[in-house]
Amino acid sequence: METDLAGLQDTAGAPGPAPANGGRRIRSARFPAVKSLDSFDFTAMPSVNKSLVMQLSRCEYIQRRENVIAVGNSGTGKTHVALGLGLAACQRGMSVSFTTAAALVHELMRPGTRDACSTSSGNCRV
Repeated sequence: METDLAGLQDTAGAPGPAPANGGRRIRSARFPAVKSLDSFDFTAMPSVNKSLVMQLSRCEYIQRRENVIAVGNSGTGKTHVALGLGLAACQRGMSVSFTTAAALVHELMRPGTRDACSTSSGNCRV
């Protein structure tokens, strides 16, 4: 299921220079919008664990090679938090590549893609 990003386009493509702190990395990440965790309204989404999100924003999970998976209904802030975590990583000098789950599956299923899924066996080599 692809996330509807229509409501997140408030800064994408805005004229002017990219942010100085990680600007090149932010542009290379191809975020659909630049969203920081500072702009996330944790009071409107009390089910989102603010202390956990702020801990994740330190990007220590990346250095430990751990994954973060956000699960929830539409409109619960998953994309905003993911964008904020990606932005935090860029600002710490890390490279980020934003994609949707649908785009990732499409890429893996595309014929000729290195390490693509074998449709005959149902196995994926990633």
